[in-house]
Amino acid sequence: MSKRVLIPNRGEIAIRGIHACEELGYTPVVVYHPSEKDSLHVKLAHEAIEINTKEPEGAYLSPLRIINAARKSKCKTILPLIGFLSESSNFARLCWANGITFVGPKAKTLKAVADKTHAKKIADKVNIPIIPGTDKPITDAKKAYAIAEKIGCPQMIKSDGGGGGRGMRIVYDLGDFINLFNAAQQEARLYFNNDKMLLERYLPNCRHVEVQILGDNYGNIIVLGDRGCSMQYRHQKMIEEALAPGITQTLRKQLWGMAKRIGKHIGYRGAGTVEFFIDEEGKPYFGEVNGRLQIEHPVTEAITGVDILRTMLLIADGEKMPYAQKDIEYNGHSIECRINALDCSGTEFYPSSGTITEYIAPGGNGIRVDSHLYPGFTVTDDFDPMVSKLTVHDENREYAIARAISALRAYTIGGIDTNIDLLIKILESPQFRSGQYHTGTLEEIITPESQAEPAIELTVDQMYQDGVAHGCYEG
Repeated sequence: MSKRVLIPNRGEIAIRGIHACEELGYTPVVVYHPSEKDSLHVKLAHEAIEINTKEPEGAYLSPLRIINAARKSKCKTILPLIGFLSESSNFARLCWANGITFVGPKAKTLKAVADKTHAKKIADKVNIPIIPGTDKPITDAKKAYAIAEKIGCPQMIKSDGGGGGRGMRIVYDLGDFINLFNAAQQEARLYFNNDKMLLERYLPNCRHVEVQILGDNYGNIIVLGDRGCSMQYRHQKMIEEALAPGITQTLRKQLWGMAKRIGKHIGYRGAGTVEFFIDEEGKPYFGEVNGRLQIEHPVTEAITGVDILRTMLLIADGEKMPYAQKDIEYNGHSIECRINALDCSGTEFYPSSGTITEYIAPGGNGIRVDSHLYPGFTVTDDFDPMVSKLTVHDENREYAIARAISALRAYTIGGIDTNIDLLIKILESPQFRSGQYHTGTLEEIITPESQAEPAIELTVDQMYQDGVAHGCYEG
Protein backbone atom coordinates (compact mmCIF):
# COMPACT_ATOMS: atom_id res chain seq x y z
CA MET A 1 0.00 0.00 0.00
CA SER A 2 1.23 3.49 -0.87
CA LYS A 3 2.45 5.64 2.01
CA ARG A 4 0.55 8.61 0.52
CA VAL A 5 -3.17 8.29 1.25
CA LEU A 6 -5.93 10.44 -0.25
CA ILE A 7 -8.94 11.05 2.01
CA PRO A 8 -11.98 12.19 -0.05
CA ASN A 9 -14.00 13.32 2.97
CA ARG A 10 -14.57 16.48 4.95
CA GLY A 11 -15.31 17.51 8.53
CA GLU A 12 -14.57 15.47 11.62
CA ILE A 13 -14.31 12.13 9.82
CA ALA A 14 -11.57 13.47 7.52
CA ILE A 15 -9.64 14.58 10.61
CA ARG A 16 -10.11 11.09 12.08
CA GLY A 17 -8.57 9.70 8.89
CA ILE A 18 -5.66 12.17 9.01
CA HIS A 19 -4.71 11.12 12.54
CA ALA A 20 -5.01 7.40 11.75
CA CYS A 21 -2.71 7.78 8.75
CA GLU A 22 -0.12 9.76 10.70
CA GLU A 23 -0.09 7.18 13.50
CA LEU A 24 0.91 4.50 10.97
CA GLY A 25 3.48 6.67 9.21
CA TYR A 26 1.35 7.38 6.14
CA THR A 27 1.09 10.83 4.55
CA PRO A 28 -2.54 12.05 4.54
CA VAL A 29 -3.75 14.17 1.62
CA VAL A 30 -7.26 15.66 1.51
CA VAL A 31 -9.55 17.33 -1.00
CA TYR A 32 -11.69 20.39 -0.44
CA HIS A 33 -14.15 22.72 -2.10
CA PRO A 34 -13.07 26.39 -2.29
CA SER A 35 -15.85 27.28 0.15
CA GLU A 36 -14.06 25.12 2.75
CA LYS A 37 -10.50 26.31 2.24
CA ASP A 38 -10.39 27.28 5.95
CA SER A 39 -11.77 23.97 7.18
CA LEU A 40 -9.75 22.23 9.89
CA HIS A 41 -9.21 19.10 7.80
CA VAL A 42 -7.45 21.29 5.20
CA LYS A 43 -5.26 22.89 7.86
CA LEU A 44 -4.24 19.54 9.41
CA ALA A 45 -3.52 17.55 6.23
CA HIS A 46 0.00 17.35 4.83
CA GLU A 47 -1.39 18.38 1.44
CA ALA A 48 -4.80 19.57 0.23
CA ILE A 49 -6.15 19.43 -3.32
CA GLU A 50 -8.83 21.93 -4.33
CA ILE A 51 -11.77 20.55 -6.32
CA ASN A 52 -14.02 23.30 -7.65
CA THR A 53 -17.53 22.10 -8.45
CA LYS A 54 -20.82 23.93 -8.93
CA GLU A 55 -22.36 22.31 -5.87
CA PRO A 56 -19.97 22.20 -2.86
CA GLU A 57 -20.73 18.57 -2.01
CA GLY A 58 -19.63 17.56 -5.51
CA ALA A 59 -16.00 18.07 -4.47
CA TYR A 60 -16.31 15.01 -2.23
CA LEU A 61 -18.60 12.87 -4.39
CA SER A 62 -17.16 12.91 -7.94
CA PRO A 63 -15.26 9.66 -8.65
CA LEU A 64 -13.27 10.98 -11.60
CA ARG A 65 -12.29 14.18 -9.81
CA ILE A 66 -11.14 12.17 -6.80
CA ILE A 67 -9.06 9.86 -9.00
CA ASN A 68 -7.49 12.90 -10.71
CA ALA A 69 -6.72 14.40 -7.28
CA ALA A 70 -4.99 11.15 -6.31
CA ARG A 71 -2.91 11.25 -9.47
CA LYS A 72 -2.04 14.91 -8.95
CA SER A 73 -0.91 14.27 -5.37
CA LYS A 74 0.82 10.97 -6.27
CA CYS A 75 -1.40 8.98 -3.88
CA LYS A 76 -1.67 5.29 -4.64
CA THR A 77 -4.17 4.67 -1.83
CA ILE A 78 -7.64 6.17 -1.31
CA LEU A 79 -9.39 6.00 2.06
CA PRO A 80 -13.10 6.81 1.54
CA LEU A 81 -14.19 6.70 5.16
CA ILE A 82 -17.94 7.24 4.92
CA GLY A 83 -20.39 8.54 2.36
CA PHE A 84 -21.27 7.62 -1.20
CA LEU A 85 -17.80 6.73 -2.51
CA SER A 86 -17.08 4.41 0.42
CA GLU A 87 -19.86 2.05 -0.70
CA SER A 88 -19.53 2.44 -4.46
CA SER A 89 -18.43 -0.74 -6.25
CA ASN A 90 -17.88 1.34 -9.39
CA PHE A 91 -15.50 3.64 -7.54
CA ALA A 92 -13.66 0.65 -6.06
CA ARG A 93 -13.23 -0.74 -9.59
CA LEU A 94 -12.10 2.65 -10.86
CA CYS A 95 -9.42 2.72 -8.17
CA TRP A 96 -8.25 -0.77 -9.15
CA ALA A 97 -8.18 0.16 -12.85
CA ASN A 98 -5.91 3.10 -12.00
CA GLY A 99 -3.54 1.09 -9.83
CA ILE A 100 -4.90 2.62 -6.61
CA THR A 101 -5.58 0.71 -3.41
CA PHE A 102 -9.18 1.15 -2.23
CA VAL A 103 -9.33 0.90 1.57
CA GLY A 104 -12.51 -1.09 2.05
CA PRO A 105 -14.33 -4.17 0.78
CA LYS A 106 -13.71 -5.70 -2.63
CA ALA A 107 -15.74 -4.22 -5.49
CA LYS A 108 -17.75 -7.44 -5.92
CA THR A 109 -18.62 -7.41 -2.22
CA LEU A 110 -19.78 -3.79 -2.37
CA LYS A 111 -21.90 -4.59 -5.41
CA ALA A 112 -23.49 -7.53 -3.61
CA VAL A 113 -24.44 -5.60 -0.49
CA ALA A 114 -25.27 -2.26 -2.17
CA ASP A 115 -28.07 -3.98 -4.07
CA LYS A 116 -30.50 -4.36 -1.16
CA THR A 117 -32.58 -6.96 -2.99
CA HIS A 118 -29.49 -9.09 -3.58
CA ALA A 119 -28.35 -8.54 0.01
CA LYS A 120 -31.70 -9.83 1.28
CA LYS A 121 -31.32 -12.93 -0.89
CA ILE A 122 -27.86 -13.53 0.58
CA ALA A 123 -29.27 -13.14 4.10
CA ASP A 124 -32.06 -15.59 3.31
CA LYS A 125 -29.51 -18.06 1.94
CA VAL A 126 -27.58 -18.06 5.24
CA ASN A 127 -30.77 -18.44 7.29
CA ILE A 128 -31.23 -14.86 8.46
CA PRO A 129 -34.90 -13.77 8.70
CA ILE A 130 -35.88 -11.07 6.19
CA ILE A 131 -38.75 -8.58 6.25
CA PRO A 132 -41.55 -9.34 3.74
CA GLY A 133 -41.45 -7.06 0.71
CA THR A 134 -40.47 -6.72 -2.94
CA ASP A 135 -38.04 -9.26 -4.36
CA LYS A 136 -36.65 -6.81 -6.92
CA PRO A 137 -36.36 -3.02 -7.31
CA ILE A 138 -39.13 -1.07 -9.00
CA THR A 139 -39.24 2.37 -10.66
CA ASP A 140 -42.85 2.80 -11.81
CA ALA A 141 -45.18 4.25 -9.16
CA LYS A 142 -48.34 2.59 -10.52
CA LYS A 143 -46.73 -0.86 -10.65
CA ALA A 144 -45.38 -0.26 -7.16
CA TYR A 145 -48.88 0.57 -5.94
CA ALA A 146 -50.18 -2.80 -7.13
CA ILE A 147 -47.47 -4.52 -5.07
CA ALA A 148 -48.11 -2.22 -2.11
CA GLU A 149 -51.72 -3.36 -1.96
CA LYS A 150 -50.52 -6.93 -1.36
CA ILE A 151 -47.98 -5.95 1.31
CA GLY A 152 -50.45 -3.85 3.27
CA CYS A 153 -49.86 -0.99 5.71
CA PRO A 154 -47.80 0.18 7.39
CA GLN A 155 -45.03 -0.27 4.86
CA MET A 156 -41.78 1.44 3.95
CA ILE A 157 -40.66 2.83 0.61
CA LYS A 158 -36.87 3.04 0.46
CA SER A 159 -34.08 3.57 -2.01
CA ASP A 160 -32.32 0.53 -3.39
CA GLY A 161 -29.13 2.52 -3.81
CA GLY A 162 -28.45 4.20 -0.49
CA GLY A 163 -29.24 4.67 3.17
CA GLY A 164 -28.94 7.13 6.03
CA GLY A 165 -32.67 7.82 5.97
CA ARG A 166 -32.51 9.33 2.47
CA GLY A 167 -35.02 8.25 -0.16
CA MET A 168 -37.26 6.75 2.49
CA ARG A 169 -40.94 7.20 3.36
CA ILE A 170 -43.40 5.32 5.59
CA VAL A 171 -46.89 4.64 4.23
CA TYR A 172 -49.75 4.36 6.71
CA ASP A 173 -52.54 4.89 4.18
CA LEU A 174 -52.42 3.56 0.61
CA GLY A 175 -54.18 6.75 -0.49
CA ASP A 176 -50.88 8.55 0.12
CA PHE A 177 -48.74 5.93 -1.60
CA ILE A 178 -48.19 7.52 -5.02
CA ASN A 179 -47.17 10.92 -3.62
CA LEU A 180 -44.84 9.34 -1.06
CA PHE A 181 -43.31 7.00 -3.64
CA ASN A 182 -42.60 9.91 -6.00
CA ALA A 183 -41.08 12.00 -3.19
CA ALA A 184 -38.84 9.16 -2.00
CA GLN A 185 -37.78 8.36 -5.55
CA GLN A 186 -36.92 12.00 -6.32
CA GLU A 187 -34.81 12.20 -3.16
CA ALA A 188 -33.07 8.89 -3.97
CA ARG A 189 -32.28 10.13 -7.47
CA LEU A 190 -30.79 13.30 -6.00
CA TYR A 191 -28.63 11.61 -3.36
CA PHE A 192 -27.65 8.32 -4.99
CA ASN A 193 -28.26 8.88 -8.73
CA ASN A 194 -30.49 5.82 -8.52
CA ASP A 195 -34.29 5.83 -8.86
CA LYS A 196 -34.81 2.15 -8.09
CA MET A 197 -37.04 1.68 -5.07
CA LEU A 198 -37.97 -1.13 -2.69
CA LEU A 199 -41.09 -1.81 -0.66
CA GLU A 200 -41.20 -3.74 2.58
CA ARG A 201 -43.42 -4.22 5.57
CA TYR A 202 -42.75 -1.50 8.16
CA LEU A 203 -42.04 -2.62 11.71
CA PRO A 204 -43.39 0.06 14.09
CA ASN A 205 -41.71 0.52 17.45
CA CYS A 206 -38.81 -1.71 16.45
CA ARG A 207 -35.26 -1.59 17.75
CA HIS A 208 -32.38 -0.83 15.40
CA VAL A 209 -29.32 -2.86 16.36
CA GLU A 210 -26.16 -3.14 14.30
CA VAL A 211 -23.25 -5.57 14.60
CA GLN A 212 -19.69 -4.48 13.81
CA ILE A 213 -17.56 -6.94 11.82
CA LEU A 214 -13.96 -6.89 10.60
CA GLY A 215 -12.56 -9.10 7.88
CA ASP A 216 -9.20 -9.54 6.17
CA ASN A 217 -7.91 -10.94 2.87
CA TYR A 218 -7.35 -14.39 4.38
CA GLY A 219 -10.92 -15.35 5.28
CA ASN A 220 -10.78 -14.22 8.90
CA ILE A 221 -13.93 -12.55 10.24
CA ILE A 222 -14.45 -11.28 13.78
CA VAL A 223 -17.36 -9.57 15.54
CA LEU A 224 -16.76 -6.45 17.64
CA GLY A 225 -20.07 -6.48 19.45
CA ASP A 226 -23.20 -4.50 18.69
CA ARG A 227 -24.59 -0.99 18.92
CA GLY A 228 -28.02 0.34 19.79
CA CYS A 229 -29.07 2.92 17.19
CA SER A 230 -32.79 3.30 17.87
CA MET A 231 -32.72 6.92 19.09
CA GLN A 232 -33.54 8.44 15.70
CA TYR A 233 -35.37 11.43 14.26
CA ARG A 234 -36.84 10.83 10.80
CA HIS A 235 -34.50 7.82 10.34
CA GLN A 236 -31.44 9.91 11.25
CA LYS A 237 -29.50 8.58 14.25
CA MET A 238 -28.86 11.00 17.10
CA ILE A 239 -27.51 8.84 19.94
CA GLU A 240 -25.81 5.43 19.75
CA GLU A 241 -24.73 3.01 22.48
CA ALA A 242 -22.47 0.00 22.83
CA LEU A 243 -23.44 -2.55 23.71
CA ALA A 244 -27.11 -2.13 22.72
CA PRO A 245 -29.35 -1.84 25.79
CA GLY A 246 -32.55 -3.76 26.33
CA ILE A 247 -31.77 -6.98 24.46
CA THR A 248 -31.20 -10.41 25.94
CA GLN A 249 -27.89 -12.22 25.85
CA THR A 250 -29.56 -14.98 23.84
CA LEU A 251 -30.64 -12.50 21.17
CA ARG A 252 -27.23 -10.81 21.27
CA LYS A 253 -25.43 -14.08 20.53
CA GLN A 254 -27.93 -14.78 17.76
CA LEU A 255 -27.25 -11.40 16.12
CA TRP A 256 -23.49 -11.81 16.37
CA GLY A 257 -23.71 -15.27 14.84
CA MET A 258 -25.86 -14.07 11.93
CA ALA A 259 -23.52 -11.14 11.22
CA LYS A 260 -20.48 -13.38 11.21
CA ARG A 261 -22.27 -15.87 8.96
CA ILE A 262 -23.09 -13.31 6.28
CA GLY A 263 -19.60 -11.79 6.52
CA LYS A 264 -18.03 -15.21 5.94
CA HIS A 265 -20.39 -15.97 3.08
CA ILE A 266 -19.51 -12.85 1.10
CA GLY A 267 -15.79 -12.89 1.98
CA TYR A 268 -15.96 -9.53 3.70
CA ARG A 269 -12.80 -7.42 3.92
CA GLY A 270 -12.33 -4.36 6.10
CA ALA A 271 -14.82 -2.82 8.51
CA GLY A 272 -18.52 -3.37 7.97
CA THR A 273 -21.81 -3.29 9.79
CA VAL A 274 -24.71 -5.72 9.59
CA GLU A 275 -27.94 -3.99 10.57
CA PHE A 276 -30.93 -5.69 12.17
CA PHE A 277 -34.43 -4.65 13.17
CA ILE A 278 -35.97 -6.23 16.26
CA ASP A 279 -39.78 -6.26 16.30
CA GLU A 280 -41.98 -5.80 19.36
CA GLU A 281 -41.95 -9.55 20.01
CA GLY A 282 -38.15 -9.62 20.02
CA LYS A 283 -37.76 -11.30 16.63
CA PRO A 284 -34.76 -10.07 14.58
CA TYR A 285 -34.88 -9.29 10.86
CA PHE A 286 -32.03 -8.53 8.48
CA GLY A 287 -31.79 -4.85 7.53
CA GLU A 288 -28.72 -4.34 5.35
CA VAL A 289 -24.93 -4.53 5.23
CA ASN A 290 -23.13 -1.19 5.36
CA GLY A 291 -19.84 -1.74 3.54
CA ARG A 292 -17.96 1.05 5.25
CA LEU A 293 -16.95 2.66 8.50
CA GLN A 294 -19.93 3.91 10.53
CA ILE A 295 -20.10 7.37 12.06
CA GLU A 296 -20.75 5.70 15.42
CA HIS A 297 -17.66 3.47 15.36
CA PRO A 298 -16.08 5.24 18.40
CA VAL A 299 -18.49 3.56 20.85
CA THR A 300 -17.27 0.16 19.67
CA GLU A 301 -13.65 1.27 19.91
CA ALA A 302 -14.28 2.47 23.47
CA ILE A 303 -15.62 -0.84 24.81
CA THR A 304 -13.26 -3.16 22.89
CA GLY A 305 -10.03 -1.14 22.76
CA VAL A 306 -9.78 -1.97 19.04
CA ASP A 307 -8.88 0.93 16.72
CA ILE A 308 -11.19 0.06 13.83
CA LEU A 309 -9.77 2.55 11.34
CA ARG A 310 -6.16 1.60 12.03
CA THR A 311 -7.10 -2.05 11.53
CA MET A 312 -8.80 -1.18 8.21
CA LEU A 313 -5.57 0.42 6.99
CA LEU A 314 -3.45 -2.52 8.09
CA ILE A 315 -5.78 -4.96 6.35
CA ALA A 316 -5.65 -2.87 3.16
CA ASP A 317 -1.86 -3.08 3.42
CA GLY A 318 -2.12 -6.87 3.21
CA GLU A 319 -1.73 -7.73 6.89
CA LYS A 320 -3.70 -10.50 8.57
CA MET A 321 -6.31 -9.71 11.17
CA PRO A 322 -4.35 -8.72 14.30
CA TYR A 323 -7.06 -10.18 16.56
CA ALA A 324 -8.79 -13.51 17.04
CA GLN A 325 -12.38 -13.61 18.28
CA LYS A 326 -11.19 -14.89 21.66
CA ASP A 327 -9.08 -11.74 22.07
CA ILE A 328 -12.13 -9.43 22.02
CA GLU A 329 -13.38 -8.40 25.45
CA TYR A 330 -16.11 -5.90 26.27
CA ASN A 331 -15.46 -3.37 29.00
CA GLY A 332 -18.03 -0.96 30.39
CA HIS A 333 -20.51 1.06 28.37
CA SER A 334 -20.14 3.79 25.74
CA ILE A 335 -22.53 6.44 24.38
CA GLU A 336 -22.10 8.69 21.36
CA CYS A 337 -24.07 11.91 20.86
CA ARG A 338 -24.19 13.47 17.41
CA ILE A 339 -24.03 17.24 17.75
CA ASN A 340 -25.76 18.92 14.83
CA ALA A 341 -26.08 22.52 13.67
CA LEU A 342 -29.85 22.53 14.08
CA ASP A 343 -32.58 24.73 15.46
CA CYS A 344 -34.49 22.24 17.63
CA SER A 345 -36.76 24.75 19.35
CA GLY A 346 -39.92 23.31 17.77
CA THR A 347 -41.22 19.94 16.65
CA GLU A 348 -39.51 20.45 13.27
CA PHE A 349 -35.71 20.78 13.09
CA TYR A 350 -34.05 23.28 10.75
CA PRO A 351 -30.38 23.70 9.75
CA SER A 352 -28.43 26.47 11.44
CA SER A 353 -25.48 28.30 9.92
CA GLY A 354 -23.09 31.00 11.07
CA THR A 355 -19.56 31.76 12.19
CA ILE A 356 -18.35 30.05 15.36
CA THR A 357 -17.85 32.80 17.96
CA GLU A 358 -16.89 30.54 20.87
CA TYR A 359 -15.82 26.93 21.09
CA ILE A 360 -15.03 25.08 24.32
CA ALA A 361 -14.99 21.27 24.10
CA PRO A 362 -15.34 19.10 27.20
CA GLY A 363 -12.47 16.86 28.29
CA GLY A 364 -11.45 14.47 31.01
CA ASN A 365 -11.48 10.76 31.73
CA GLY A 366 -13.62 8.74 29.32
CA ILE A 367 -14.54 11.70 27.09
CA ARG A 368 -13.73 11.85 23.37
CA VAL A 369 -14.66 14.71 21.02
CA ASP A 370 -14.41 14.42 17.23
CA SER A 371 -15.04 17.81 15.60
CA HIS A 372 -13.85 20.21 12.93
CA LEU A 373 -15.06 23.37 14.65
CA TYR A 374 -12.91 26.26 15.90
CA PRO A 375 -13.60 29.97 16.62
CA GLY A 376 -13.84 31.85 13.33
CA PHE A 377 -14.89 28.83 11.25
CA THR A 378 -18.08 29.35 9.27
CA VAL A 379 -20.70 26.60 9.29
CA THR A 380 -22.79 26.70 6.10
CA ASP A 381 -25.91 24.82 5.10
CA ASP A 382 -24.12 23.23 2.13
CA PHE A 383 -23.37 20.02 3.99
CA ASP A 384 -24.71 17.53 6.50
CA PRO A 385 -25.53 19.37 9.77
CA MET A 386 -23.37 17.16 12.01
CA VAL A 387 -20.51 19.27 13.41
CA SER A 388 -19.24 17.09 16.24
CA LYS A 389 -19.43 13.71 17.95
CA LEU A 390 -19.19 13.40 21.71
CA THR A 391 -18.34 9.89 22.89
CA VAL A 392 -18.16 8.88 26.53
CA HIS A 393 -17.09 5.64 28.20
CA ASP A 394 -17.58 4.45 31.76
CA GLU A 395 -17.78 1.24 33.75
CA ASN A 396 -21.56 0.88 33.36
CA ARG A 397 -24.50 2.45 31.51
CA GLU A 398 -25.72 4.53 34.45
CA TYR A 399 -22.32 6.17 34.88
CA ALA A 400 -21.95 6.64 31.10
CA ILE A 401 -25.27 8.51 30.93
CA ALA A 402 -24.21 10.79 33.80
CA ARG A 403 -20.84 11.41 32.14
CA ALA A 404 -22.48 12.26 28.81
CA ILE A 405 -24.87 14.74 30.42
CA SER A 406 -22.02 16.41 32.33
CA ALA A 407 -19.88 16.64 29.18
CA LEU A 408 -22.72 18.09 27.11
CA ARG A 409 -23.36 20.75 29.74
CA ALA A 410 -19.70 21.75 29.50
CA TYR A 411 -19.76 21.89 25.68
CA THR A 412 -19.95 25.51 24.45
CA ILE A 413 -20.56 26.27 20.77
CA GLY A 414 -21.35 29.91 20.04
CA GLY A 415 -22.56 31.39 16.76
CA ILE A 416 -24.92 28.60 15.67
CA ASP A 417 -27.88 26.73 17.11
CA THR A 418 -27.20 23.12 18.10
CA ASN A 419 -29.12 20.12 19.42
CA ILE A 420 -27.08 19.96 22.65
CA ASP A 421 -30.03 20.86 24.90
CA LEU A 422 -32.17 18.25 23.14
CA LEU A 423 -29.47 15.61 23.65
CA ILE A 424 -29.45 16.38 27.39
CA LYS A 425 -33.25 16.13 27.43
CA ILE A 426 -33.07 12.72 25.77
CA LEU A 427 -30.40 11.39 28.13
CA GLU A 428 -32.40 12.58 31.15
CA SER A 429 -35.67 11.08 29.89
CA PRO A 430 -37.10 7.99 31.62
CA GLN A 431 -37.51 6.36 28.21
CA PHE A 432 -33.79 6.53 27.48
CA ARG A 433 -32.71 5.63 31.00
CA SER A 434 -34.87 2.50 30.90
CA GLY A 435 -32.98 1.18 27.87
CA GLN A 436 -36.29 -0.03 26.45
CA TYR A 437 -36.66 2.61 23.74
CA HIS A 438 -37.39 2.05 20.04
CA THR A 439 -37.10 3.96 16.75
CA GLY A 440 -40.23 6.01 17.51
CA THR A 441 -39.24 7.03 21.03
CA LEU A 442 -37.39 10.23 20.13
CA GLU A 443 -40.42 11.77 18.47
CA GLU A 444 -42.44 10.83 21.58
CA ILE A 445 -39.88 12.67 23.73
CA ILE A 446 -39.89 15.71 21.44
CA THR A 447 -43.66 15.89 21.06
CA PRO A 448 -45.82 14.37 23.82
CA GLU A 449 -48.90 12.63 22.42
CA SER A 450 -51.22 15.35 23.73
CA GLN A 451 -49.36 17.95 21.62
CA ALA A 452 -48.56 15.81 18.58
CA GLU A 453 -49.15 17.26 15.12
CA PRO A 454 -48.99 15.44 11.78
CA ALA A 455 -45.41 15.15 10.51
CA ILE A 456 -44.51 17.52 7.68
CA GLU A 457 -43.22 15.80 4.57
CA LEU A 458 -40.79 18.18 2.83
CA THR A 459 -40.33 18.03 -0.91
CA VAL A 460 -36.79 17.83 -2.26
CA ASP A 461 -37.06 21.44 -3.45
CA GLN A 462 -38.08 22.53 0.06
CA MET A 463 -35.17 20.61 1.56
CA TYR A 464 -32.78 22.40 -0.78
CA GLN A 465 -34.30 25.70 0.28
CA ASP A 466 -33.84 24.82 3.94
CA GLY A 467 -30.34 23.46 3.31
CA VAL A 468 -31.13 19.92 4.44
CA ALA A 469 -30.45 18.17 1.16
CA HIS A 470 -26.74 18.97 0.84
CA GLY A 471 -25.38 16.13 2.98
CA CYS A 472 -22.06 14.59 2.03
CA TYR A 473 -22.25 11.66 4.38
CA GLU A 474 -24.80 9.35 5.91
CA GLY A 475 -25.45 7.63 9.18
